[in-house]
Amino acid sequence: MAACAGNVTEKTPRIRIAGSDTMLPLNQAWAEAFRQEHPEVVFDIRGGGSSIGIDALIAGKIDIATASRTISPEEVSRIASHYRKIGLSLRVAKDHFSVFVHPNNPIRGLSLETLSQIFDGTLTNWRDVGGADRPIHLLRRPDTAGSTTFFRNRVLEGKAFGENANTVETTEELVHEIAMDPDAIGYGGTAYGDTTLVIHLRVEGHSPLEISPQSEQYPLSRYLYFLTITPPEGILKAYIDWVTGPDGQAIVSSVGYFPLW
Repeated sequence: MAACAGNVTEKTPRIRIAGSDTMLPLNQAWAEAFRQEHPEVVFDIRGGGSSIGIDALIAGKIDIATASRTISPEEVSRIASHYRKIGLSLRVAKDHFSVFVHPNNPIRGLSLETLSQIFDGTLTNWRDVGGADRPIHLLRRPDTAGSTTFFRNRVLEGKAFGENANTVETTEELVHEIAMDPDAIGYGGTAYGDTTLVIHLRVEGHSPLEISPQSEQYPLSRYLYFLTITPPEGILKAYIDWVTGPDGQAIVSSVGYFPLW
C-alpha cells in the first residue's frame, strides 16, 4: 500500500514499513488515520512476514520493521555487526492469537496439549478430540512468519510441525482455505478471523474474542512490535509517538486488536 499525496518528490516525507502479515491491516489503518493530520506524508507499507521485515530493516531498505514476535538474538547480532547498535524494539499493540476451524466443525475448544498433539502430527483424526471421524487438515504459516515462531514456541514448545501440515503464505489465505474446508485447522492473528467464515476456538477454556486486553487468562496473547535501527527522529518519531498515543491506540481497538492500555 502506498498512500500518496499529490506529486512525490525527494523532499516528500516518506515512511517505509514492512514485516508482519498479522499487523498489515493495523499498519494500513494507522497510516490512513495519520495522513488525515499529515497529508504530506507518503507511506510504503508491505507484509511478507516478521523475519522478512527485519531482514529489510537490516539491509537499510525500510524505516520500520513490524513483528508479531520478539527480535531474536541472531537478528540483534546482525544489527550490531552492521550498525554497531542493537536496535530499538517498541511494543505498539497486543494481539490475541487465534486457532481457526470451519463453522461446521463441532469442536469449539481445545487445550494447549491437544493443540500441540494436533500440530505435531500425533493426532490426525477429529475423532481423537471428540469430533467426526474425518482426517485433520493442518494449515500453517511459513517459517518467516512471526506467527509461526510464536506458535512453535508457545504451543509446540519447540517441536516441529507434523509432516502433514500444509504451508499457506498469508493469514488471509489461510482463513479462506479453512472457510472452504470443514476438516481444516490453522492459526493466526485474531483480527483476520472473520466470524462469518471461521470459528475462533477456545483455548484452555478461554476465547480470544471475549477476554479483556488487561487479562492474562487467555494463554495465546502476544505483543506486536515496531523495530528501528536507531531512535526515531523527525516525522518518523512523530508517527511512532502518535501510534503509541491515545489516537493511535484508539485505532488498534477499531481494527480488532488490543491497545496497550
